This record gives sequence, structure tokens and C-alpha cells, in this order.
Amino acid sequence: MVQVRGQQEFAVSADILRQRLRTMEFLVRCIPDLVRVEHLEENQARLVVRPRLAFLRGEMRILLRREPAADEAAESWCLDIRGIGSSAQAWVTARVHACDDRTSRLDYEVTLQQVGGLLRAVHSALLEAAMQKTISDFLHLLQTALPVTGQTV
Repeated sequence: MVQVRGQQEFAVSADILRQRLRTMEFLVRCIPDLVRVEHLEENQARLVVRPRLAFLRGEMRILLRREPAADEAAESWCLDIRGIGSSAQAWVTARVHACDDRTSRLDYEVTLQQVGGLLRAVHSALLEAAMQKTISDFLHLLQTALPVTGQTV
């Protein structure tokens, strides 16, 4: 099991950030290295990504589903990841906090579990670095997809 925690501030209200994180179509557009979306529903999506990682080549299929969170203030997702000869499951929990009327903070925790196939041979430090890079890319895409403060939604 590999776990990454962090936080990121956004120049939008907590309400806007929460609403966007609860919208699967919006969320999917922020997935790094997205090749295509195969299926999209309110609480789940099937998509294909092509990660730009030296130890992981080719396409990976991801089933992203919203899960009930432990508390009402949190959002939770499960990602079932499958590639040629590799598999993993990741759990994401995020909490949005208001900093003021126009800014918010996202606290997140990503846990990589049930690593299988060729990924089992990858050292946990390398998996953690890949997770941090993917999270950073996601947060950047999320930041650019959000409205600018003062812009109507």
C-alpha cells in the first residue's frame, strides 16, 4: 500500500469546488493523459489513459466511481486500473474547506492498494513518485478548468 496526502488552494469558493468535484463529466476532463472516455454516468466513468511513465507503457483502462464518503464533508472515489499485465486499485478521499468567500482548500489522500501484475515489481518509492506526479497534473488541470474568481459559473 502506498499513500500520498496533500493540499491545494484554489481561487474559487468552496461551494463551486465541491459542486465541480461532484460532477463526473467535469472530473473526468481533469484526468491526466486522458485518451478517451468510453462510458460516463452520474457516479462512474470508464476511461482510457496513456500514462507518460517510463515503467508503464501503453494504455490503461480505468473505472472511476464515486463512493459513499465516511463523512458528509468528504468526497470519495475508487479507481480500478487495468493495463496489459498490470492492475491496481486506488482510493481517493478529498475534503473541501472554505478559506474565505472566494478561495478554498482541497485536502486529499490517495491510497494505492491491490497492486498486481508487473506493477508488483515496481519499488514503492517509484510508485509514490508516479502518484505524486499524476496528482500534481490532476490538480493543475483542475485549477485551469475552474472559473476565475469573480467569473460567473
